[in-house]
Amino acid sequence: MSESPLPDHHPHSEPVTTATSAAGPWIAVLLAATGILLLCVALALVAATG
Repeated sequence: MSESPLPDHHPHSEPVTTATSAAGPWIAVLLAATGILLLCVALALVAATG
């Protein structure tokens, strides 16, 4: 019963992890930029409607 495969030990996960680790900072920057833009848009809408 100890032959259960680990969920994070797939042979196809290595290139995916390398790609995500390489694009990690860019994804974080894009998420931060979109979050700031959404916040600015929300503030602008509140200021315009209020």
